[in-house]
Amino acid sequence: MVQDGKRSPTSTLDDLDLPPAYDIATAPAFEAGGPSSSSSSSAAPVLSSRQPPKHLAHLFASPSNAEPLLGRPTAPAAILESIDVDVKSGVTISLDPRLEDPEVLYDFIRMQALVPPKVMLHCIGAHTEIPERDETTCDADGTIRTKRKGQPERIVDFDLTIDLNGILDHPANKANIHLFTMTSSNLEHRGTHQLTYGATFAPEPRLQDGYVSVGDELSVTDVGRPATRKENDEFMEWLAFRDSKGLPGWVNPKECSEFLESGSKSSGIRLEESGNVDVDVEAARRADNEGPALKAWCHKYAADRGLLKEFWLQKQVWGWDRNALLTAVKGAILSTGYVSNDLSVSFEYTNRAVIVRPANLLSRMLNHTLIYALLWITLIYPIIWIWQRLHPRGGGPYNVASASYGMKYYPALPSTFPSETLEAAQNRLPGMYKIHPELPHPTRLQPGPKGIHYLLGRKEGEWFREWEDRIRMGVRMRYKGLLEGGGEGEDESGRQLDGYDG
Repeated sequence: MVQDGKRSPTSTLDDLDLPPAYDIATAPAFEAGGPSSSSSSSAAPVLSSRQPPKHLAHLFASPSNAEPLLGRPTAPAAILESIDVDVKSGVTISLDPRLEDPEVLYDFIRMQALVPPKVMLHCIGAHTEIPERDETTCDADGTIRTKRKGQPERIVDFDLTIDLNGILDHPANKANIHLFTMTSSNLEHRGTHQLTYGATFAPEPRLQDGYVSVGDELSVTDVGRPATRKENDEFMEWLAFRDSKGLPGWVNPKECSEFLESGSKSSGIRLEESGNVDVDVEAARRADNEGPALKAWCHKYAADRGLLKEFWLQKQVWGWDRNALLTAVKGAILSTGYVSNDLSVSFEYTNRAVIVRPANLLSRMLNHTLIYALLWITLIYPIIWIWQRLHPRGGGPYNVASASYGMKYYPALPSTFPSETLEAAQNRLPGMYKIHPELPHPTRLQPGPKGIHYLLGRKEGEWFREWEDRIRMGVRMRYKGLLEGGGEGEDESGRQLDGYDG
């Protein structure tokens, strides 16, 4: 059983508003118009104490190679607005020939990054029945079904969906959106069909005695060596762990102690396995210090003559401890006395990727659903698949661009500075709302690395506390459909809660 966390209004700022389990607050968060700190001295901590724990630093930070979001486009706005797109299975696809222009592609990707994916929480419970005789039934929606004697039938007990888009999407504030490209130390498809490192981190071995020295002649878009099977497995483990814990895509697995202690050690090229430790340390440093590279990748894609090349933008939702929250929701369902082996609680996403493809005939044929099916039936597609991977003109995916969307994020308060106190920031808030209407109301302040930060989004513990009883009610009523009644986004409902203490 979980209990409410307690907060003391006089707590020191040494304890940040940080979330273990699924976002338990361990320190006070201050709202505009709320109580101020007890004294100026207690609200002026040592600056080093404002640094969050390493495993939570991403809540206050952004990727070092973040791209500027689309403000003033380099391509004419009329072109961007008229780009042809199609949506298939929740993926945005474009074969517009104008995207062969790297400047247009660059702005198109930045424009698409401003559109967050859709997020729903889906809870479904069912059981199996075996009719003892043939019978005809009429469902609540008027559907007539015939049940056959002895034939197992799945009966849905409840089917709940909860819309979470109001927590993720802030039309007036895009601070929780980060667009970036994967650094050279990450395994990705860089116009290849194999997962590879970047050449500035792990170049192809060209000499029998090891790597050539990495100089300025290698760029961030050069392809390095492919991953070994072991590195590939470790990479997949890291992706699963990252998504389950709600970590953003720019977090380095080597800096995630929880992942390393779990038994997996996805650290790219390990220093102890390399023949030259100094080179590896320098390569890792360069990879971590790479700047924005999206435009360079757009130029490389445009110069690629591959007939079936693809440029991907992956969209990732992060910020909530997904596994812990799903476990809590499942626990709330089971607390009603509901028992079934057919119980599913999951997050469902749409619009999670953008794919740009060339406008040639072969690419258009494969993008057409009917033609694609016919190519499979006639066994022509397997030949195309092999040709694409063996022929220089086949082309491969450029899966290097990523946009992340925080369900919970702490941007720096405008005009803050490292030594600013909570009391000083709170006093200047009323005058900031006219200048910065994007600030949420009420504004929950939190000391952090850059000074005073504010919460954008919602903490998962508070959200669950608000929706827990509604989920139980939906289960008891065997409800099917969209569950409503909870606050979303910047609503005040549940703001006073710290979360749950599990």
